[in-house]
Amino acid sequence: MDAGVAVLVLAGLSTVALALLHPRLPRVPADLALAAGGALAGVGGLMLQDQVLTAEWIGAPVVLAGIFYLHARFLFKGKGPLRT
Repeated sequence: MDAGVAVLVLAGLSTVALALLHPRLPRVPADLALAAGGALAGVGGLMLQDQVLTAEWIGAPVVLAGIFYLHARFLFKGKGPLRT
């Protein structure tokens, strides 16, 4: 198995597990862990590419971490679909 695929699978599984456990975990650590899962997904995706630029190694994990964090905030906010 390619290392990039392994990193993507790990990021996906950890993100799903954190999403399921999110209501039971403190907000800040759970959100940071979800953001880390997003950054990990960005790194895994870049590991599958050839000739990746330095800016992509910096930008993709940062952008995906932000997207995962905002996505979690919208899903678990107020009367969001996953709010319990």
